[in-house]
Amino acid sequence: MKQIQLAGNLLKSSVLAVLLTACHNDQLVTPTEKSEVAVNDENARIPAALRLVKDGQATFQYIKNGKFSGRISKVTTASYNIEYTYDNNNPAGDLWITRKVYEKSSNTLKKEYKYQVVNGRCVTSQNVTYGYSYQYKYNAQNLLDEVQISYNGTEESATQKYIYAPSGAANSFILYKIESKKIKSGNIMSTKTQKIIYTAIPDKYPLNPGYAELDTYLPIFGKFSHLLPKEIHENELFQGIFHKQAFTTYTYSTDVDGLATSRTTNFVCTDNPSVVSNTATLEYSTNWQGIP
Repeated sequence: MKQIQLAGNLLKSSVLAVLLTACHNDQLVTPTEKSEVAVNDENARIPAALRLVKDGQATFQYIKNGKFSGRISKVTTASYNIEYTYDNNNPAGDLWITRKVYEKSSNTLKKEYKYQVVNGRCVTSQNVTYGYSYQYKYNAQNLLDEVQISYNGTEESATQKYIYAPSGAANSFILYKIESKKIKSGNIMSTKTQKIIYTAIPDKYPLNPGYAELDTYLPIFGKFSHLLPKEIHENELFQGIFHKQAFTTYTYSTDVDGLATSRTTNFVCTDNPSVVSNTATLEYSTNWQGIP
């Protein structure tokens, strides 16, 4: 296993200065030049049956048989059991996915979500628990372009705009910015910009971005990048006035096939300049356990 250091030590004395400069930089963020190691990793073949079975404290099960074989069925964390079910028995043939979150200690249903998938892309979803609804739009490259959120029974709504840049490969793009805004009674209440800088390391097992408001493990929102993220810069305004800035860096270890086997996340924000660090171990298997 080789250790790939993506970011230096995050020093408390300088991190706020980084926040105040980097988050105001509107230049296009593109991936760094690929190293020889990254090129070799990208050529490594990953078995089609390979599945993620551990991500930090989370463990995963998958459906073993039938038309939904290989799809995620359960995620177990320290506090919750998250169950996924699938159904396409409707006149349109659309796939409906239900995600239910249960509190582990009491088996109490805490949250429920439903996703409508058409031609492999989620077009609508619902937070059944709170009555929120989501509409998803895609661009000409079939990449997620915009999410429109409606909060049931209120005059509040939100939008999230996904912005991409050419990645250097033919007809390939990477997500480099998300622009979000919350609206109440027609007025913009708050905005948030998230800018992403990438490593040169190929992402051999792509998940949905952890910094976006998407289910991390459902592959129904399209592709976002073929590279692992290195830094996330966040800038948040409330009614046009500075509210908060945050800075996240990632460090990975990879195996001989180029799969990420550990991920260290360092997070700091202007609310609390102390660095919060977390390391998660990632494990994969072709002998995954699931519903018989």
